[in-house]
Amino acid sequence: MSKFSVNIFYIISSILTLVLAAYSWTVFLPSFADTSAYPTLRTVMGIIVIVLLVAAGIQIYLAIKKEEEPS
Repeated sequence: MSKFSVNIFYIISSILTLVLAAYSWTVFLPSFADTSAYPTLRTVMGIIVIVLLVAAGIQIYLAIKKEEEPS
């Protein structure tokens, strides 16, 4: 029977990555709401948030690994 192990450093890293994505979309982006740069910045921040979400998903995948039993 195989057991799972969790790497706490990947979990912490993924949580911080998600916090960065949420901060950039909810705090940083609205500060440019009344400027002419807002549409361009919204597009760029959308791409950055998508990349951060993919990175957080990869970190969560790497955090949980199956331990093999010695034969």
